[in-house]
Amino acid sequence: MEEFKLRRRRLFFDWHMPDFLPEVKLDTDYFIDKAVEIGSESIDFMGRSAFGNCLYPSKAGRSNKAIPGDGDIFGKVCRAAKARGLEFIAYFNMTLNDALAAEHPDWLQVDKDGNPANFENYATFCLNSPYRELSYRHIEEIALQFEVDGFNLDMQYFHPYGCFCKWCKAAFKEKFGYDLDPDRFDRPENWLDLFTFRRESRKDLILGAKQHGDAVRPNLAWTWNHSGMFSDNPELDAHATFIACEAHPPRYFGTIATAKWMQSSGKPFEFWMPEGIGSWGDWTITTEGTLKGMCAVALAHGGSIAFNHVAPPCGDYAGRVFPGVYDMLKQVMDWIKEREDLCISRSSVPVVGLLYSDNTRAIQEAAVLEKQNSPDKNYTIPDYALDYTNYMTAQKLLAECHLVHDFIYNENYLDRLEEYEAVVLPNTAFVDDKSADRIREYVAAGGNVLATYTTSLSDSTSRQRDNFLLADLFGADFSEWSPYSVAYIDRFREGFGEKLPDLPILVKDTGYQQNPVHKVIYCNLRPGARALAFFTEPVLESDWKAGRHIYHDHAPAGKRTDRPAVIINSFGKGKCVFMPFPIIQTYDFRPAPWQRTMILDAFSTMGVPGKIQLDAPYAIHASAVTDEEGWLIHLVRLQQETGSMFLDTTSPSGRVTCTIRPPWETQGVENALTGEVLDYSRSGEALSFIVPQVTDHEIIRVRRE
Repeated sequence: MEEFKLRRRRLFFDWHMPDFLPEVKLDTDYFIDKAVEIGSESIDFMGRSAFGNCLYPSKAGRSNKAIPGDGDIFGKVCRAAKARGLEFIAYFNMTLNDALAAEHPDWLQVDKDGNPANFENYATFCLNSPYRELSYRHIEEIALQFEVDGFNLDMQYFHPYGCFCKWCKAAFKEKFGYDLDPDRFDRPENWLDLFTFRRESRKDLILGAKQHGDAVRPNLAWTWNHSGMFSDNPELDAHATFIACEAHPPRYFGTIATAKWMQSSGKPFEFWMPEGIGSWGDWTITTEGTLKGMCAVALAHGGSIAFNHVAPPCGDYAGRVFPGVYDMLKQVMDWIKEREDLCISRSSVPVVGLLYSDNTRAIQEAAVLEKQNSPDKNYTIPDYALDYTNYMTAQKLLAECHLVHDFIYNENYLDRLEEYEAVVLPNTAFVDDKSADRIREYVAAGGNVLATYTTSLSDSTSRQRDNFLLADLFGADFSEWSPYSVAYIDRFREGFGEKLPDLPILVKDTGYQQNPVHKVIYCNLRPGARALAFFTEPVLESDWKAGRHIYHDHAPAGKRTDRPAVIINSFGKGKCVFMPFPIIQTYDFRPAPWQRTMILDAFSTMGVPGKIQLDAPYAIHASAVTDEEGWLIHLVRLQQETGSMFLDTTSPSGRVTCTIRPPWETQGVENALTGEVLDYSRSGEALSFIVPQVTDHEIIRVRRE
C-alpha cells in the first residue's frame, strides 16, 4: 500500500440539509469545475447529515426526500471528483438523527434524570445503543456503492453531561461491577471509571466503523473530529490515518496549541475551518488575511486546513457556492502552493518541550464529569485538577515569551527528552513512578526542568500525596496550602526578577470581588536548593458577605514570609526551577508581562534557550523545523484588527531579530519564499540576523554547509 500523503488543499462541504425544504439542489459540474480551477486536491463531502438523512438513495437508512430526480447528489459529486483526479472523502455523522428519534426514543442519549441530551437541538443517539449497528450498515453501504478514498467521522462522542441510558447502564455494570448512578458516586474512582467508560465506548464505536468500512473497501483513509483535541483519546487517535479537529477564529493561540500537540503525535493533521465569519452555516465570508493566518498556523507545524464552503440548497441562489467565496479561496490556495513544499514532512527543532500529561488529563476530565453531574455535592476530586485550558495557556505563555517549543505528546513519548534543552511540567498533577524516574534521569544527565504548581502532588485517583513525588528534583517538600486565596511574590534574588517593577507581584486567577480557589503552596527547602523569590501574604483574607475587605477587591500585600515562591535546585548535571503557585492560571485570567518575565528568568537561570533566541513583536508566532538542508524558521503574524476576530493585513509587523547556535557550520541565511539573502553576524558560536518585517507568513532558511 502506498504511504498516505495528506492533501494540503481540501474543500469541506459540510452540508447538513433537512428534507422539509422545497428542494436540495447542487450544480455538480459547476462545483467540481470550480474546485479544480481554484487548485483543490480533495473534496470532503456530506454522506449522512445531522438530520439523519443521506444525500444518496439509501437502503440502510433514510434518504433526503427534497433531492430532485434520482436523489443522488453524493454519488454524482463522487464520480465527478474522481474523474477529475480529486481525492474524495465521505463525511459521515455518527450519532445525530432527527429523522429516527420518534421511532427509537430508547436509543437516545439521556442525562442522569432520564431527559434527552440533545446536541445543538439535534436528537443524539447513544454510542452503546443498537444505533451503532445502523451506522455501521450505512458506512458499509457507502464504501460498497461509491469509490470513496476515506471517511471523516463526525459527532462520534457523548454529550458533555454523558449518557445514562439503559444501554450504558448495562455496559457500565458489566465492566465495573456496580451501578452507573452518579447520585451514589462518592469516590474519585467512580468518576475515573465513568471517564474510562466514555473513552472506551467512543473508541469501540470508531474502530468498529473503521473495521466495517475496511472490510468492504480496503485501504481507506480514516479520520474523525476531535482526534486532534487534547481532551480525547491518544490511544484511539493512533488508529487514524490523519488526525483532525475544528479551528475557529479568533482562537488563534488555541489553534497554535492544538497544532503543536498534533504535530508532536507524528501523524499528518488537518484543521476544518468555516469560511464564514462565524461558525458552520454562517452563510457569509471572513477575510483573506484571516484565512491565510489560520493556514500559516497549520503549515508552520506541518499540517493543513480544509475550507468549509457550501451552497444554498434552494431559492434564487440554489446549487452554487457564491463566486466571492471561490475568488477568495483561489487567492488562498495559490498562497498555500507557494509554501506547502517547505512545510511537509519535517520535524521540529527541539528547544523547549512542554509535556502533555494524558494521566493528569484523565483526572481533569473526571473532575469535569463530577461537577456537571453533581452540582450540589462537595466534590471528591480537588480543584487542583485543572482543565485542558491549562495546556492551551501554558503554550500561549511560552509562545508570547518567543521560546521555540513543542509539545511532548504524552508520557509514552519521553524517550526524546535528551533532545530538549528544557522540559516544562505545567501543573502536571499526577506523575507516575515510571515517568518520574525518566524525568530524574533526564535532569541528572544535564537536562533542565521548569515545573509549576501542583506537579506530582496527586496520586492516580486524584488524592493529594503527603509530598511531591518529585520533591527530590524540586529541592522542596510540601508543607501546607496558604491560608490566603491571593498571594504576592517579591524579595527577588540572584538576578531573578531584575526586569520586574519594584513591588510585590500579585498571584490571582479569578475576577473582581472573588476569592481564587487555587491557593499557593508553602514549601520547605531541602539542603542545596535556593529560593529566588518569596511569598508575601495579604493583610487579610477578603470576606465580601461579611463586609471584611479593603477597598473594593483583594487585599494589598502585608506580611513577608520565608516561604519560597521560586526555587532552583541542582540535580546531577542538570537543574530544576519549581514555581509552587498557579502562574499559568494567573496568566490565563489576566495576561501580563510580569508572568512572562518570570518564565524567561526561570529559563535564563538554567541557561535556556541556547539554540534559538528571538526578539520579536508579540504579534509574531515562531516555530522551527529541521531537514537535510538545515533549519526553517517560520514567522507567522497574528495581529488582530482592534476589537475584531479578523487578522490585520494593512501593514506588516516590525522586525524580528534571531540569534541561533546550530550544531553545524552555516552556509547562509535566506528568505525561503523569495530567495532573498539575509546578512548575518557572528559572536562566538552565535549567529544573528534580522528579518525586517513579517506580512503574514515568512519562512527563513538557515542553510547548513
